[in-house]
Amino acid sequence: MTKERYIESCEITGSTPIEEEMPVDETELTFDLLRVLQVYRLLKSTMDSFSGVYTGKDLSLLDYLFNLYEVPKDLQLIYLEYIIIIDEDNISYYASKSNKKAKVKNGG
Repeated sequence: MTKERYIESCEITGSTPIEEEMPVDETELTFDLLRVLQVYRLLKSTMDSFSGVYTGKDLSLLDYLFNLYEVPKDLQLIYLEYIIIIDEDNISYYASKSNKKAKVKNGG
């Protein structure tokens, strides 16, 4: 979702846009952050086989992707830290979404 669509959605629903929830416009990101997102998106997502809840990215291809995108050795740790931050945020988001579904399903 773009910032414009987020704002339009808020206008339609009559809610006030919240800065922390506003999507980031990728054109505002640095080259390195765009590359972090590119690598992140190529990593395989893993799911809990029992509940179907997102459990994070499989990092086993990370070295290959760093080499493919020619990420300098001195930036690889920083990229990894960003990837972990993004993934932890996504894990939390999908876990809370799953909890809300469970509450609705159980009548809560």
